[in-house]
Amino acid sequence: MPGKIADIYIVYALTRSGLGKEIKEEYKAAVQQATKSNDAYQLAMMALAASETKDNETYNDLLQRLDKLMTPEGSLPAETSVVNSRDASLRV
Repeated sequence: MPGKIADIYIVYALTRSGLGKEIKEEYKAAVQQATKSNDAYQLAMMALAASETKDNETYNDLLQRLDKLMTPEGSLPAETSVVNSRDASLRV
């Protein structure tokens, strides 16, 4: 699992399991990491986490960032995924 994505994925998974208040600091750090990276995969993972925690302000901000990244062809630039997908596999 790529190190720079592992924390984001773990935060996302914990929010899916119903944790939110218990991981506020980790959540904030993961949002900051995603926005700093400007990587579509990281932004999308944290948008999902924001949705799970009902953090609408962050969710909307992340969706706007993703919208700005979208290419005319409709794809989003991302370096890799949590399972180290690349190229065609990552685009799927």
